[in-house]
Amino acid sequence: MIPKLSLRQVFLLDGIGAALTAISPFAIRVIFGDIFKMPINILFVLSGIAAVYALYSLTCYVLPLNNRKPFLRGIMVANLAYCGLTLSLVLYYWSTLTWLGIAYFLGEIGIVLMVVMLEKSIFAGSKAI
Repeated sequence: MIPKLSLRQVFLLDGIGAALTAISPFAIRVIFGDIFKMPINILFVLSGIAAVYALYSLTCYVLPLNNRKPFLRGIMVANLAYCGLTLSLVLYYWSTLTWLGIAYFLGEIGIVLMVVMLEKSIFAGSKAI
């Protein structure tokens, strides 16, 4: 069952999720050490992208926009690109990643894809607010 969210609320959900995506690999690394075996520079790139997405989505949530639909389309495309990049990196580093690393990144891709499906359903059923 898909929850009833407004366009504005979906930006809040996306922004919070992107912020968590930006900080979680480093929080896990601090607590548990290098359990994923993803190179730190790659984690910085992925986290930086997620931080930009968080800023975008939270800005769309806060600003009094008359039409949020084009902005929602933008973050949907960006989220799909992030999934593609992450999957490419998982495949590239497959032999060095731990099973926890593989599970983490594939799980993250799954969650982002679920958010995109939610965004798509809200996009398709919404008016220009």
